[in-house]
Amino acid sequence: VVGSANINDRSLLGMRDSEVNVIIHDTGGRASATAAAAAAAADSVPTQLGTSASQLREALLAQHLGCNETDLRGKFADPASVKSVQEMRAIANCNTTIYESVFGTLPSDSIRSWSELVSRRAAGGEQIGDSTRLPTA
Repeated sequence: VVGSANINDRSLLGMRDSEVNVIIHDTGGRASATAAAAAAAADSVPTQLGTSASQLREALLAQHLGCNETDLRGKFADPASVKSVQEMRAIANCNTTIYESVFGTLPSDSIRSWSELVSRRAAGGEQIGDSTRLPTA
């Protein structure tokens, strides 16, 4: 299953976010290189990767995280590993900082209190991406 089935203010207001889910049933497969090596060391069965699903994952990582072939085979060879997750979070945090500095969107993780929200709105007026306000006609 690939997706994010949640309901939040961004989704319900329809101004910034939407939700999509996909189920992929892939009967062809291969063992991941990392999983195969780990399984050999632990004398267990390696994790099987569906060909279509793993290719989709790699394409999404390349697109959304700016990965190249070397990154996919190196940093993200095992996307569930602690190292890969830490790298994804670092990239996501950097992208969030850039996005918020360019677009000034709300809600924002950088706003930690009601007084900060009031100050930000007063300083910059109503932000284009402020989905905490109800849309007006």
